[in-house]
Amino acid sequence: MSKTSHIKSTFRHAIIYGGAGLIGRAVGFIMLPIYSHHLKAEGYGVLGMIDSVLSIMSLLIGYGISGAMSRFYYETSNPEQRKEIVSTIVILMFFLVVGVTSPVLSFNKQVAWLAFGRNDWGYYIILATITFMGTMTSKNAENYVLILQKSFFLSAVSLARLVFSLSLFIYFIVVLKWGVLGYLYASLIDAYAYTFFMHAYTLGKVGIRFNKAIAKKTLSFSLPLVPGYIAMFIRNNADRVLLRTYLGLSQVGVYSMLFKFVYLIGIFAVAPFTKIWQVKRFEVCDLKDGPEIIAKVFTYHMVVLVFMGLIFSFEIPIVLKLLTPKEFWLSGFVVYFVVLSRVFAAAYQHIFFGLLYAKKTAKISMLQAMSAAATLALTVPLTIFWGLLGAALAALLISIFQCTIAYVMAKPYYKVPYQWNAIGIMLASATGLFIVGKDLTISNTFLADWLNFYVVPWVEVFGGWLRLDQIKEGILLNRLVDSVVLLSDATLLLLYSGLFILGLVLFRIIPRDLVLQFFSLETLRRPHRLLL
Repeated sequence: MSKTSHIKSTFRHAIIYGGAGLIGRAVGFIMLPIYSHHLKAEGYGVLGMIDSVLSIMSLLIGYGISGAMSRFYYETSNPEQRKEIVSTIVILMFFLVVGVTSPVLSFNKQVAWLAFGRNDWGYYIILATITFMGTMTSKNAENYVLILQKSFFLSAVSLARLVFSLSLFIYFIVVLKWGVLGYLYASLIDAYAYTFFMHAYTLGKVGIRFNKAIAKKTLSFSLPLVPGYIAMFIRNNADRVLLRTYLGLSQVGVYSMLFKFVYLIGIFAVAPFTKIWQVKRFEVCDLKDGPEIIAKVFTYHMVVLVFMGLIFSFEIPIVLKLLTPKEFWLSGFVVYFVVLSRVFAAAYQHIFFGLLYAKKTAKISMLQAMSAAATLALTVPLTIFWGLLGAALAALLISIFQCTIAYVMAKPYYKVPYQWNAIGIMLASATGLFIVGKDLTISNTFLADWLNFYVVPWVEVFGGWLRLDQIKEGILLNRLVDSVVLLSDATLLLLYSGLFILGLVLFRIIPRDLVLQFFSLETLRRPHRLLL
């Protein structure tokens, strides 16, 4: 397979995974009002505390074992050895999960008291922990399908699982009205239906066999990552603790709301890409042009991330004005800094690859510990002096610091010819466009008058036809009318963001022919042909 073919294959699989994820996210947004109505605030609070307990167990197990499967699988070309690697790691994950969850199951009442302040909810912990066992054990079985690069198959299974799980949640929560208990039972059935299917598929392919030497090698690879996961957990939650301490819960709420939208970058552009790239890069890394492939994929992924980040920086303040009360409204560099911090966090997943390639997992944990220390050192003073802006700036600086240290530490083990000039041009272009366009609006122009005179009456007629004027005494229709100018601003800024792509073409960072092909009529009719 040529260098270009590897790159196209990577992004083709990412688009397929992204499509399935997008459908799942859309369904999640649609179901959110239904869940909130039936679970109430207390129910969400209970589930939030359960998530915290499960997060701690995840830290103790870590996700390094999945990375170990990808790393060791491509160290040999012998089919039987590959099967033995997969089977051993799948079985090893089962024993690790049992080992970590057994104390929680045994002391469920004590854990419930720590989580909820009452020990009579121990059965919530039991149900959630058993569900967690099914979810975690399915990870490596699923990872084998990722290694096989069966993106259509896995996406089809994911969509079937979405329909199945949605039916369960509706039945237990809406029909039976079991509240939190219904949510937990639905999650339990969904987790074990999926893990049984994935294990049947994977073990049916590779058989059941266990090699102690492979297990020992896997633990040597993955266990040193656990301190890094703990440090990462501290880093990801330190800013909220400091905001609560120095600025109060309201500012924590505003910051958390912002991150809900920023995390969409991960859902749309990071998670689908990572699914295939965490496997694909081990396939190509030892090829003659492997470093060039890895560098090129990084550049193209950064194009997607920075472009999406620029759009989100413009659109998030508008969406906040449309959907949230005024106390949640943010604009300016608070949004941009947080968005860029997410972009650099995604870049880190590329840059630290040399450490993963060389199996220097202890150094990865060391890197994460350094980032956690930098988080505490920067976030405290910046938050005290500049509030939310300081917290956002600290998040950005820490992400840049982490990428820099990762590059220095990883370079001796696997040298990648990153196109830093191209990356610098991207970031400078996006920043310049943001500074110029962040206050761009049609509110004080003749276009606003034109919209109010010609478009708003039609919106009112359409809203009346839909009987929106009868909902909450016409408040919904009034919000829709007031949103006409804001939606126009959103469209204007979306078009303005296109200048970023034009600039990259002029600087020859991305080929002009690729852009023309992307916007061609043939691609619009058959989008899958773009990456064939």
